[in-house]
Amino acid sequence: HWLNVSFHIHEIDYSPSVQLFEQPIIWCKEPKIKYKTYCFNGFWNEDTFFNLLEFLYSKKLFLYCWYWDELHNKRCFRQFDFDELKKSLLMDDFKYLAVYFSSELIDETVLDVGLDNKGVYIDKNIWRKKEIIKIDAPIIVVTDIERKLYYMEFCSEYINSSGNVISKSKVFDDLTKEVVSYGKKHLK
Repeated sequence: HWLNVSFHIHEIDYSPSVQLFEQPIIWCKEPKIKYKTYCFNGFWNEDTFFNLLEFLYSKKLFLYCWYWDELHNKRCFRQFDFDELKKSLLMDDFKYLAVYFSSELIDETVLDVGLDNKGVYIDKNIWRKKEIIKIDAPIIVVTDIERKLYYMEFCSEYINSSGNVISKSKVFDDLTKEVVSYGKKHLK
């Protein structure tokens, strides 16, 4: 197992490029602003992954999942309780896209979401502005053995449209410190 903790500078999505013509990048007087953002990634086994989910759920956070509904052939987003999500994740036919832990109740009207003919689309960077911890579905890496590569992202600050660093709540900042501490100890 390995653990990688990294701090990111605000990222720009260059694809598709039409977006840059329709909504040009806003000039920023300090282009190398740093803010508190975290990315944990690693080859975690199933127990490590479920222990992380249980740890986060124990912090009295609301648990959501963005998943593919095979029956209706659509992407869906809804709130789960821990036992229900764990049971779903253990089912071979449950295809999830991401798990979210939020300090507040969220619904589709609060998220930067869209709808298309395949269901709900959630902005991949919603965790940057909201008090959300996001864990993406693992990437399957096949070498001599099959392994699952997980990514968890969260931050306690973000950059607003004026280029200023904005802190999230003190409660969420304290939580991020606990998550970093947990990650350094358990996500190896």
